[in-house]
Amino acid sequence: MKKVFIGVLAALMLFAFVACDNSGSNANPAYIAYVEATQNSGVVYVEGEKVDPADFTFKGYDVIGNEVATIPSSMFSSADPALTAKDDNAITFTSSVSSMYGALTAEVEVAAEEVTGIKVDATNAEKTYYTVIADYAYEDEDARKEISKNGIVVTAIYEGGEKIIDNELVSFDESKMGDWDEAVDVCTITVKFAEETATFDVTLAENLVKSVELLATKDYKLFTDVTGKDVLKYATSGKDDTNGGIYMNKIMQGGETVLIKSETGNIKYYSGDAGDYTFTSCDSVVIPENGGTITVRAKYVGTDCAVGATRTDDIAVTAEKDSVAKVEVTAVPSSLKNINYNEEESLSGVTVKVTMASGDTPATTVALKNAESEAKDNYFVLSQMDLTKATVGDRISITFSGVAKGQPFSKTTAVLIVADSSTESPEVGGSNI
Repeated sequence: MKKVFIGVLAALMLFAFVACDNSGSNANPAYIAYVEATQNSGVVYVEGEKVDPADFTFKGYDVIGNEVATIPSSMFSSADPALTAKDDNAITFTSSVSSMYGALTAEVEVAAEEVTGIKVDATNAEKTYYTVIADYAYEDEDARKEISKNGIVVTAIYEGGEKIIDNELVSFDESKMGDWDEAVDVCTITVKFAEETATFDVTLAENLVKSVELLATKDYKLFTDVTGKDVLKYATSGKDDTNGGIYMNKIMQGGETVLIKSETGNIKYYSGDAGDYTFTSCDSVVIPENGGTITVRAKYVGTDCAVGATRTDDIAVTAEKDSVAKVEVTAVPSSLKNINYNEEESLSGVTVKVTMASGDTPATTVALKNAESEAKDNYFVLSQMDLTKATVGDRISITFSGVAKGQPFSKTTAVLIVADSSTESPEVGGSNI
């Protein structure tokens, strides 16, 4: 399409720049002065249709009537309304390219046959539709309540023949479907085109469950040594549940995904000992003391399933011992004395926050480790322990590093050196994170 457009544009430019007429005439016969459109042989239109430029041949002529170009129909369009049943529908085609004389247009009279009837073939059309679900948050409920035109073949009958009509030109009367909230065995759909009608039948069936899916919230896992997190939880808010857990969705025949908000009376879980789905709550599923990957199997036991519905699904959940996920230094002293901290027993003002993989944040205190101490955990040291030669009033870079709950940490910041004789306690919080 793009190549054709570029090619024709180049041709039009060629017509515009061919050798000039040296006779002194103002008319250059190479320019396209006007366009004629001719309906292709065998093309028949009926009332209610719109013209298609592809059904016409477009030829360009110069000012003295010489044919200088055949222009692709893809370069033309028409904004005229649908044809009426007569021989002289006035149609104007407009081109996407202009010549020196202005926009290239072509006018033609088009005949349209009177439609005497229509017929509908719904052999390949969708025959069964499903009721809508009350209080379901449809993205577009009106679109959900539409009969599809896919597979429908509408044929217009006219004197001397018949023609298949573009489905975009036909309309449906779907009033027999009501508000789509109650099942109806036979709903007659009326098809309309050119004031003629025909019908076909569909069924509006009760929207039942065709399958289920067992899922877990993002990054959900169990921790065998954390009370409350060592058993499975049901996420009553589904994927958005902030407490985490597993949950089940119903997949309906109408395409909706419906969260089962409560497992009570709706879901049972597989018991290895019983060899059947007997647990009524997921917290009864046995979690091995040493953790690992647990396959949770669940069954939907509701009464709204379709024939042949898949009621069961399973999911793998990981269980492990809790561990430190990260350690953050939340505060360090903003000043230090010009002393040798290898000889000190303590230094206040260094605090850390430990976050476990489970999300827990246990209270953790870190203490100064000097030359005499043998601390192996929950301690910190300075990158310069001996500050006796540091100049009072200077700011120097110090790294506070250590281990908390077995996890290394460090923070580098500028601190002010103060005199040893100062009785003021070191300021805290000068470098919060």
